[in-house]
Amino acid sequence: MAITPPYCVDEEELMSLKSLLEEDDYDAAADRDIEEMMRSCLSMAAKLQDVEVLPPEAVAWVAGVEGTAAQMARTMGALAEDIRRGVAVLALRPGEEAAVEALRKQAALADARRDGGKELLAATRLLQEKDLRRLAAAEHLVDPERVVVVRCMAEVLDSDLADGIVPTPGEVAAAAVLDSTVVGMHERMVCLAGRFRRGAAAFEARPGEEALVGALERQAAKADAVHATVEAFMDTVRRYQDAGSSQPAKAGAADVIDPSSISLTPYFAHHQLAIWLLC
Repeated sequence: MAITPPYCVDEEELMSLKSLLEEDDYDAAADRDIEEMMRSCLSMAAKLQDVEVLPPEAVAWVAGVEGTAAQMARTMGALAEDIRRGVAVLALRPGEEAAVEALRKQAALADARRDGGKELLAATRLLQEKDLRRLAAAEHLVDPERVVVVRCMAEVLDSDLADGIVPTPGEVAAAAVLDSTVVGMHERMVCLAGRFRRGAAAFEARPGEEALVGALERQAAKADAVHATVEAFMDTVRRYQDAGSSQPAKAGAADVIDPSSISLTPYFAHHQLAIWLLC
């Protein structure tokens, strides 16, 4: 029984590999763009290594580039293997010497890009690790006084609703302002909880990192708690707005109230912390 060599490829795949040799001006420009992008990303990653605390936009950039680098390393590695399998077949055919030589150069290029992807991947993961270790040691993920303000304002609005107080249009608009101030906190806690859990899973595979894994899991629980507080507040605000919008409009009332123009003082004078929340 004949054994099929592991490098055996069909004619369709060989034609696809040969198409790599038909480079035009567009392909050449794309190659240059990829090389420039890799240099730029590696340079940025090197600069960020010296930053003590990564700002949110840098964290987002690192996460995005990490995914791109991982995909490039996988794709280019697979391409290099495919090319070499094709070369092994073509090298046995007379008259294919030029194609074999050109494809070997393409395989070398794919290897270089795979290595570049791995280098960038390592750099971004080092940045992620550094930031996770810093966050794992942080006492608070968000100013605790800010969380108290959110919880207290939820209690105030819930109390008004329980007492059957119907919000005025101005109070509804002010509630919308309050809601807009915590959206970023809500999103950040969701993001952090996910990062902590992914980090804990990754470090769990490393011997000697048990303390870090435990710290990351505790921080994830803290992020969940803040997220729950903010989400409860946002739900209260929605019910508060619904209670106000369910009332029929009064004759002569303004059609639209711009929440950004609302001062909270006239509507929530009983809880001045709400004004501090907006600062």
